[in-house]
Amino acid sequence: MWQLISILNQISTYVATQGLEPSPAIQPTFLRYIAISIDVRTRLSEIDVAFSDLLDSRILTQSSYVIVTFTILVAVTGGFLAMFSVYIVRKLTQEARALTTMLYLVPTGLLREAPDLAKFVESGGVMINLNDSA
Repeated sequence: MWQLISILNQISTYVATQGLEPSPAIQPTFLRYIAISIDVRTRLSEIDVAFSDLLDSRILTQSSYVIVTFTILVAVTGGFLAMFSVYIVRKLTQEARALTTMLYLVPTGLLREAPDLAKFVESGGVMINLNDSA
């Protein structure tokens, strides 16, 4: 690095004092500067290609991790949703059976004595909701 700075210092001093016309005295230094510049540019290009390849491979790996994680998340969420809906349907089915069974267990004599209960049994509970809202 210091050698490059030294060469640039020599060239800039020469250009400042002598002008832009290269003389035979400064020409070897100028040619060395051009050779170093070409070498630096070539090495930076190789580093750029290496970093691009490294980033491409890492991005490919990480994107596959994201896809796998998302797929697992969707599967687990779907499983929980299915289990939850099966649980809810089973619970509602049990409540409907219990309600239907309870309606058949009410004696007919009791239905004659309590007209509100008779309306409840005949309407399936709708009459109670209508009376509460009125």
